[in-house]
Amino acid sequence: MTDIYKVRDMKKSTYEIDVATDKHRAWEILIGKNTYPIWTQPFNPASHFIGDWSEGSKMLFVGEDQQGNKGGMVSRIVANRPGELVSIEHYGVLEGDTEITDSEEIAKWAGAHENYFFATVGDKTRITVEMDIVEDYEQQFAEIWPKALQKLKELCEE
Repeated sequence: MTDIYKVRDMKKSTYEIDVATDKHRAWEILIGKNTYPIWTQPFNPASHFIGDWSEGSKMLFVGEDQQGNKGGMVSRIVANRPGELVSIEHYGVLEGDTEITDSEEIAKWAGAHENYFFATVGDKTRITVEMDIVEDYEQQFAEIWPKALQKLKELCEE
């Protein structure tokens, strides 16, 4: 599906937050059908997913542009270990109802991973996000991830 060399041109960005809950609850909130759209609002106010989080399954991460057109990412769940790890591989884009997985632009980042790690630190859970990213989007994600993680923290601590 993807070639390993494609990821080498990317940078790895890491973001962390400590939340006052246990690892399993943090994991459940991260991937929850009702909670995922809340904590991912900083990325896109209409953010949601279509699919399931089982290993090997296809997942669509969907939002809307300013004109209300559906779009997003076509991805695969590489690993999902409750309370430990969620690993996602992105390999295409969604434009309307069309999945595009082969283009020159997609080739620049296809195979990028987005990994979530959960670790107990004292009486809290540290959620670490590691993400392969092309340089063009580094600043955008550096601004959005802290906002998204703060929303995730608020949900975890309700």
